Amino acid sequence: MLCAVFRSVVLTLCVSAVAVSVWSREPPNVCVDYPRQPIEDLRAREREEALAGYARSQLPTGPLYCAEGNDARVEWAHEQVPSALERVEARLGRRRGRPFTTVVVGTAFELPRLVKRLGGGEVPSFALGVAIPSLDVLIVRADVAPRGLRGGIGATLAHEIAHLVVRRDPRSFVPRWLDEGLAMWASEGSLPPEDEAELAGIARVHGLYPLAELERSFPLRHAASTVAYRQSLHIVRYLEEVHGAPAIVALVDALEAGESFEAALAATVGLDSRALAEEFRIWAAARVSWVRVLFAWVNSWTILGPLALAAAFRHARKRRRQMRELAAAEAAADAGDPAASAASAASAADTGTAVGPDVPAVSATDDASGPAPVKLAFFPPPARPTR
Repeated sequence: MLCAVFRSVVLTLCVSAVAVSVWSREPPNVCVDYPRQPIEDLRAREREEALAGYARSQLPTGPLYCAEGNDARVEWAHEQVPSALERVEARLGRRRGRPFTTVVVGTAFELPRLVKRLGGGEVPSFALGVAIPSLDVLIVRADVAPRGLRGGIGATLAHEIAHLVVRRDPRSFVPRWLDEGLAMWASEGSLPPEDEAELAGIARVHGLYPLAELERSFPLRHAASTVAYRQSLHIVRYLEEVHGAPAIVALVDALEAGESFEAALAATVGLDSRALAEEFRIWAAARVSWVRVLFAWVNSWTILGPLALAAAFRHARKRRRQMRELAAAEAAADAGDPAASAASAASAADTGTAVGPDVPAVSATDDASGPAPVKLAFFPPPARPTR
């Protein structure tokens, strides 16, 4: 029974480790795309009013709005935005084709306020950048912008520009998972090995999101959206590896031409969405062995938890054995067996448990060898020698 309990506890710890490892991580790229309600009818005058207070200059990619007197941010934008656009266009195999407006905001709280003034919805304060394809607007945060293009805001900058390239015609419909997957593919390329292993484990237990659930929006919960982002990127990686990058470009071009997603998918890769989801699941699961999946799920709690349980189990067994020995020795001592009394004393000394009533320690003095060590006397006390 104890073994069964031990196995159940270890299994619970492993499942908890999976939850901590998969659900608590940040999404590969924290970003917010086009606001929920359509704002195609927003007039240019209203957009200019929303950007009042920002100094305007010009980039090769289009207008640049930035806080006045901050030449460092303007210089950063001139260096990074055009080069990021070039890399994204080369990766996606399509050109943006028209200018877009870049806005560099000063703080994390300024970004959601500006999006709201432009007619958009709620934006979390942790967002590093926002793309609004219907307005041809890109917004990035200045407090993280100077860190450069590698990691952090660099990945976000490429990610948001990729949204503007993929949806260069805002009237065309691109499923959300494909839009986000292509943006991550253009900015990051592929998942890190540990993230891929975790996603493979989810694929093996049939835990991936159905594509229909990711067609219009992603889960609102931060943890669930992490898996949605990873799954979207990995589907694009599957299309690239199995069907080739030209098929991805052809799929986006067909959607831009007004074809439905199912028709465009059948024409470019020869699958419908259900078959695509199942073939992707099999592909994702087969790429990583169970051993790598388990190693990816293991964390410190997975290791320390079973060790602590094993130590507690061993201590409990040892304690029960010692108590049985003490009980047997006491019973034998009550019957007058001196050997059993000695065994009771030894067992009590091992456990630190006194047996019988409190009896003061008795010491004897040997003139030749000096004072003898103090010894505990246990019930029944030994008889004193008679003179």
